[in-house]
Amino acid sequence: MRRRGFSLVELLVVIGIIAVLISMLLPALQRARKEARRAKCLSNERQIGMAMQMYAAESQGWFPTHNNWGNCFGKKGSVTTYDDPGYTGFAGEPGIVGERPLNHYLNAPEVCGCPDDLGDTFPGYPGQQSCFDAYGTSYLIEWQGNSFGVQHVTSHPPGRIPMKVGGGGDWSLKIILGDWNWHANRPISDSRTLWHANGNQRRVNMLFADGHAEFLLFLAVYDQAPMTSSWDWDPNFPGVGVAPDPARGYW
Repeated sequence: MRRRGFSLVELLVVIGIIAVLISMLLPALQRARKEARRAKCLSNERQIGMAMQMYAAESQGWFPTHNNWGNCFGKKGSVTTYDDPGYTGFAGEPGIVGERPLNHYLNAPEVCGCPDDLGDTFPGYPGQQSCFDAYGTSYLIEWQGNSFGVQHVTSHPPGRIPMKVGGGGDWSLKIILGDWNWHANRPISDSRTLWHANGNQRRVNMLFADGHAEFLLFLAVYDQAPMTSSWDWDPNFPGVGVAPDPARGYW
């Protein structure tokens, strides 16, 4: 008996069905990959939070001091924007002058890198290069100034002293750090600002003082004046500012 093969029409139908199934599955796979990258970033932030607590435990409860925004932790970056002497990377890296204060408590430089890092969108900064490559870290801590309604965490004395464990209000609402572009002076009109989200709302991975990290949606007022033009609410420092307020969901 002769075995009958598939006709051309039948093959085309099968190929069409497979193509439809693939088109249905691809968006789900892309969403799963995006969620996995966001989860990895949240895990990194929680590890940094644990390192912060270990540092404080060995420093009479005080959080770190460092002399610029981007050099509390992380590897040596490719640009010198925050690469100040004494705070240049991990011990043993070629060319570092001093270890960044939190690095001693972190397992590896990769903890400081977000897999969705698209770079700094502040005007005039490194552009398409990732923050991890440029600065050595994908995460921006609240340093020195009380910016955008958030009280500073670390600092550079004598201008200010850093935060101390147990100080302030509800620690589950106290912002420590987040994806590098979380400050409102990184415009959400730039598609690269929001690494894990799309749209016209600022939603970023954020670490809080109690150790939890979440994909936080900021209130719309965060991107409006005077919040966007605020640097510091303290009358002893320049700027008109907006005071930290736990009623917003963070401080």
